[in-house]
Amino acid sequence: MDKSIRLQRLINYYCSGNKSQFAQKIGITPQNLSNWIAKKFIDYDRIFTNCENLSAKWLLTGEGEMLENAQKN
Repeated sequence: MDKSIRLQRLINYYCSGNKSQFAQKIGITPQNLSNWIAKKFIDYDRIFTNCENLSAKWLLTGEGEMLENAQKN
């Protein structure tokens, strides 16, 4: 799965699609987030640290379920 798609899924899940809120949640500016999406870049540490229950495997590879809890059910 493409990094920009993973970012969009994170934004949709954690902030109901609001990019500004998601940027604030992870501690960056909305412009930085837009650059990440355009450049297909992910700061894995920043996102993993600030997004609860996120699956590291999904974040790194796009494989499996996005949330840890979903894998355990």
